[in-house]
Amino acid sequence: MALVWFFLLPETRKNEPTSSRDAVKATDDNEAMKLPWDVMITTSFAIFISRFMAWGVLAATAVLWLSNLYGEGTQIAILFIPILTLSGIYAFIRNVASMGSARMAGSVSDRVGRRWPVIGLAMIVGCLGLWFMSSDVVSLALVGAFLVPIANSSTETLIPAIAGDRVPKKLRGRALGLNNTAGDLGATIGPFVALGILNAGWLSLGDIYKIGILFFGLVAILALSPLVSKQSRIMDRVEKIT
Repeated sequence: MALVWFFLLPETRKNEPTSSRDAVKATDDNEAMKLPWDVMITTSFAIFISRFMAWGVLAATAVLWLSNLYGEGTQIAILFIPILTLSGIYAFIRNVASMGSARMAGSVSDRVGRRWPVIGLAMIVGCLGLWFMSSDVVSLALVGAFLVPIANSSTETLIPAIAGDRVPKKLRGRALGLNNTAGDLGATIGPFVALGILNAGWLSLGDIYKIGILFFGLVAILALSPLVSKQSRIMDRVEKIT
């Protein structure tokens, strides 16, 4: 009897709607607490590709890429800079460029009121950067090396912002966790794919970068597509109503 009494307490019973109004409210609350999977799939795909290329492929092959350009190092006046030191300098300058472009991407997206188009344009810049990096012309390749971080940093900056815009407040932690899991997966498999292909002799480093153009291009097409624009318009309409 004590167990029956315990489970019949209001505090231990599942709340049931007592009226049609309560039933409607409960249904609305359940709908509001669902993850928008169309948003989650598009954002996770974008950050997967971004980290696959930037944190995976490019990071793993940076020394090889610089070796193709400078051999064992480069001479500046009387100072010889070995290739590993040159790689560190390159990583430092690349990160500085990434920080600057991240701030710029955030500011531009706030001004225009659209996040996806900014990601799309940044990915187009990234495509151009990868094309330049696959070139044998040193000056052109170096320019490309500092264009690619624009694509990655813009995606890293704006994907969390999209989650904040589109996902219910109580589910944002879960949404960001899913996005970062997808991104970390891309960063993890990127080096294995790139170095595995190089070791097998299937493609050259320049060819791998050119394939990366296709990946960045897919994200650009997605970001500028009517599908994502429709998501944005729906959310804007909901925000105006509320």
